[in-house]
Amino acid sequence: MPRSPQRSTTAGPNYIQVRLPGHLKNELIEHAAKLDCTLNAWLVEAIQTQLRADLALPEPPPAHAPLPTTADMIRQWAVGERVVMPCGRADACSVIDADGRWSHDGMGFCTECGIRVV
Repeated sequence: MPRSPQRSTTAGPNYIQVRLPGHLKNELIEHAAKLDCTLNAWLVEAIQTQLRADLALPEPPPAHAPLPTTADMIRQWAVGERVVMPCGRADACSVIDADGRWSHDGMGFCTECGIRVV
């Protein structure tokens, strides 16, 4: 007998197990590979897109600025130039979580504002 879903108690990564036929899993893996992303990243995006459609939520706004590179951050430190983060703030938010990894399997969300940047 299947267990009922449990609500998340943490803001960090959570895991869901899904049982599906092997041929469907293989098709999903091939499709994600064609898009040059991981299966997990594609599934998270697909679930978020469908949830937004079901709830009639607007699409998230585009990023105000590109993701800062390492060179941008070094230039900011050396020259004193303020780097604009994807949410539009000048170095007021972070795009890397506390573990030093991108949030949501490398898709690049601003962890403070929630704006997808990559």
